[in-house]
Amino acid sequence: MYIPKCFAETRADLLAEFIRRHSFGTLITNDRSGGLCATHLPFLFREAGTDGRTSLISHMAQQNDQWKSLRPETEVLAIFQGPHAYVSPRFYVSKLAVPTWNYTAVHVYGRPRIIDDATQVRQILGDLVTAYEGTGESAWRLSDLPEDFIEKMSRSIVAFAIDVTRMEGKFKLNQNRSEEDQVSVAQALEQSADEDSRGIAELMRKAR
Repeated sequence: MYIPKCFAETRADLLAEFIRRHSFGTLITNDRSGGLCATHLPFLFREAGTDGRTSLISHMAQQNDQWKSLRPETEVLAIFQGPHAYVSPRFYVSKLAVPTWNYTAVHVYGRPRIIDDATQVRQILGDLVTAYEGTGESAWRLSDLPEDFIEKMSRSIVAFAIDVTRMEGKFKLNQNRSEEDQVSVAQALEQSADEDSRGIAELMRKAR
């Protein structure tokens, strides 16, 4: 990813928090013929444990041939995107300006490995449900389903982990403009009816 120094975000804890908050990502792989393939998936981010590996965990439908591209010897890319917003020249105090786009994104590179142990697959499915359902009394649980149905559905998916080799963060928030311009843009965006624009305004204020 092209990242000018002023837009780079390298703090590992912040990147991990970003991925957890914006965990519906895009997995991009190369198939054996050299073609590109992409699938949009929910991910779990697991920081280094006793095995020393930081990983992304997910699964896809077995009928999705992309899983055949998940080979340990071939690096893959997962992209996570946060708020983004159009920035008009009229938002600036400075007169010399052109339209641009403020955005936040994290790219995660790693080596994939298929997880075919039935117990581990079941654990991954349960962890994904808990991550998105929460733990409240009304939360749906995988165990609410009949056991034979769970087994059938588990056989129809391919679970995998991506052992992270590097992460790149780009938070383009007008850091290359004067403080006066940054304040002016944030004020304009926070008045928008668009949720992403307001999200960018909040991030701009935090960054300052």
